[in-house]
Amino acid sequence: METNKGLWQRVDELRKIKDISVRQMSEEIGIAERSLQSTRIRNQMPKVIWLYKFAKYFGVNMEYLYTGERDSWEDNVVFRKMSSDQRLMDICTRLMTATDIEIEMCMRVLDIKKDTSHATAGASA
Repeated sequence: METNKGLWQRVDELRKIKDISVRQMSEEIGIAERSLQSTRIRNQMPKVIWLYKFAKYFGVNMEYLYTGERDSWEDNVVFRKMSSDQRLMDICTRLMTATDIEIEMCMRVLDIKKDTSHATAGASA
């Protein structure tokens, strides 16, 4: 439960930095305000798609939303300067030590990213 509370606190902090209301945020990221408020008030873990949308909206990564740790490998300047082959190798190395839950979460994010990429490509065609 504490992780969920911290997650919602981070979302609120990011929302305040952006100076937007919960209603405005929910409209802009496409989540029903009532569902968002209900999940938040009950201190429940949001759906993975919500985490993805929050992260994309606020320009942070999902790990930060979940853990509060800002110094993640995704944000590391060295990681960004690596070639795509080096980044892929780094990601694969990290996945080899990941828990089943972390791998499942990555798979869901990849599915979401793939679905949104196809939707975007279809809309522009």
